[in-house]
Amino acid sequence: MHDVSDLMLSPFSGNENDEFGKDKDARSPLLLPKVMEGRPIRSTSLLLCRLPPEILGDIMDLIADDKATLSALALVNSDCRQLARSCQFADVRFDYSPNSRLLLLQLMKEAITRLGHDDPSNTTRPPFIGSCIRRVVVKPRPDWVAQAHRDLYNAIWGDAANRLDPEHLNELSKKETDRYIAIYHAPVQHAMKLAMPHLEALLWHDPLCLDGAFFGTVTNLPIRHLRLAGVHIGEMYRLEPPLVPLVVPLESLSLRIHLCTNEQFHRSETGTDADADADSWKNRSLSPFIQTLLQRCSATLRRLTLSYAAFTGDRSLSFDEDVFFPHLRYLDISGNMSIPDARVWSSLFSAPLRHLSLSSVHSPAFKQALSACQPLRDLETLAISYLDGKDMGTVQPIIDFISRHPHVRKLSIGRSTPHLLDSHLIPLLSDGRWSNLSSLSLIWSEPRITAETKPNMATISADSLAAVGSIESLEQLRLSAGEQFGWRHQWLIDHNATVRPTSVRRGITSIDV
Repeated sequence: MHDVSDLMLSPFSGNENDEFGKDKDARSPLLLPKVMEGRPIRSTSLLLCRLPPEILGDIMDLIADDKATLSALALVNSDCRQLARSCQFADVRFDYSPNSRLLLLQLMKEAITRLGHDDPSNTTRPPFIGSCIRRVVVKPRPDWVAQAHRDLYNAIWGDAANRLDPEHLNELSKKETDRYIAIYHAPVQHAMKLAMPHLEALLWHDPLCLDGAFFGTVTNLPIRHLRLAGVHIGEMYRLEPPLVPLVVPLESLSLRIHLCTNEQFHRSETGTDADADADSWKNRSLSPFIQTLLQRCSATLRRLTLSYAAFTGDRSLSFDEDVFFPHLRYLDISGNMSIPDARVWSSLFSAPLRHLSLSSVHSPAFKQALSACQPLRDLETLAISYLDGKDMGTVQPIIDFISRHPHVRKLSIGRSTPHLLDSHLIPLLSDGRWSNLSSLSLIWSEPRITAETKPNMATISADSLAAVGSIESLEQLRLSAGEQFGWRHQWLIDHNATVRPTSVRRGITSIDV
């Protein structure tokens, strides 16, 4: 994707409170010696000179969210200013607002200064803001993009809409896109590379196409948590040296990526003649890119989310050689990605998984892998996005897989047909073996909203409610039926019928219907 106008549209989004890349119970700001980068502390304050850095760090944790106190501390002297910055700039968000663009400009100035000083402990330079940054979110807000590129916005959606002919509109779009890349997209990458030596987490939501230079930068930084969300990959390549190191010590990796569908981009990157087959690039795959990235981080990876929802190209994932995940605990492959390679399934199911979220794409290789998979003894959470009981031959391997894991503590089954839930899954869960199950979520699929199926009401049978209520270990329960989005609610809830079978169990503390 190479059009800044697409950034002016507000996407569907969930909860903005995103904890990805934040270590639980870990200190947020860096310790003072690290953000000083070897520069000596000049202050004679007992607070800075006598206290061990760890104790000082604990004190800063207590005031990390107190903006007024941090602002006052920053005014004391240059050392205290850097100490305050360790909290103020630990987590930075580039949303294309004027403030974030000013911060980016300051970081670019710091990058230039760094290039002029080979010795980072040189006392002639000031302490840097970039030294304090641990986590970066790059997510341009549509309103800020529209405001900064007002001519293009007006030409498409504003007062001047439909007044420009397609040729002039394309010229304007290219001009504004080039300006966006020049003043923001590329500088953010340069700032990460040259001005953020302690960057540990990167959440990249900017959909404009990424190239090899981006991954060369990212994989050579001390990043432990990487998320690419809604990102377009503009080159089909394998991440080979010298582009990336042989080992990339990632602990968390989340990929929700797309193939770049810009025809001109692919021709310029590959040198393809304009008269060549314009559709040839559509058959490309991101599988080599994903495979080589996983090969380099598999030894350290603990969390992995894969989703490849492109509308063109090969959406499958395969491995040329075995890849092992000795520390992988969290695996989410519920996105629209096909894995036809038994070697991939063997690698993933051999990991010591505690959380597993499976896709609704039921390929023959997927069913075969489930049938051959031994019980995952460490598994605590199992989530399946969708089950269609119309073809039991397709879903039976999944039911059998669920049956082999009665030790899980949390089970979530997305939208499923009433026949499958009432006749197969719920009898399985109420057979007395699920003594560890404390959290359960079930959704009955909706009837079609057509005249032939009126009154179009979704129902949950009394027998199923009673069977769910017989699971004595439950502490949390979510039951739903019918349409899950919008205003077309199809379930008239009888709370007495719902609560009565479950409330007799003393352990249930939360019921969501």
